[in-house]
Amino acid sequence: MRRLLHHFRVLLTAITADAGQRLSELPLLDTAERTQLLWEWNDTGSAGAPGCLHELVLAQAARTPERSAVVCGRTIGWWRNTAKS
Repeated sequence: MRRLLHHFRVLLTAITADAGQRLSELPLLDTAERTQLLWEWNDTGSAGAPGCLHELVLAQAARTPERSAVVCGRTIGWWRNTAKS
């Protein structure tokens, strides 16, 4: 509830600062929250997994051909998937 009231206060402050603003341009987040949301929590600088998904699947199939690839009602092995691709 505190957070909701804080956002409402930010909104009211922006309205009183410039009553002619469009509703879509009014902020709900203060500068600290906006920075946290856009920069700290959205740190997408990590490289992620190397390669495309299909390459990673084929590499895993080569490492563990005896393991199941898909289990959903029946099991499909890696060898069957790699034979089709």
